[in-house]
Amino acid sequence: MACRHLRGIRDETLPHVLQHCPGNTRAIDDRDDRVLAMIKKAAEPTVAKPGSQLTACFDACVEGRPGRALPQKTGDATAGNMRVRHDEKVAKYARVREFLEMLGRLAHVPALVYGGLGAVFPSNYKVLTEHLHLTKRTANQLSRRISTTYIQIIFRIGAGTAAGLL
Repeated sequence: MACRHLRGIRDETLPHVLQHCPGNTRAIDDRDDRVLAMIKKAAEPTVAKPGSQLTACFDACVEGRPGRALPQKTGDATAGNMRVRHDEKVAKYARVREFLEMLGRLAHVPALVYGGLGAVFPSNYKVLTEHLHLTKRTANQLSRRISTTYIQIIFRIGAGTAAGLL
């Protein structure tokens, strides 16, 4: 079936609908903003502890464009290509890590990857516990909430598409 929003230029596949379709941009951006806010809220207490050497950069800006966050999406992450998406995210921010290391700072560029249908990449737990220093319980709860958010947005996109609202 052809995409209604692109006038038949692309097929209306599940990855297209969940990640790329211009008609769903608002829902996808809302999902990403909500997930980033959840991660930031969960990690702030550990980052802000007195004496903590940890600094987390959640709202990195593109040089010359203040207020514009670095893009977090690298495309659809289905179960078969979540490893590829993880590696792409790490590679994308490797130059930032190299720059910080040139300044004499220790930097890590962990990637959290969630599939468009709420799938959780196995290394996410390690990122949440070891890099963001969340407790195991908090990491599990956060991961479940993020998956639930992805699933809710799928229903919102599906309801809007079925009703012709998006």
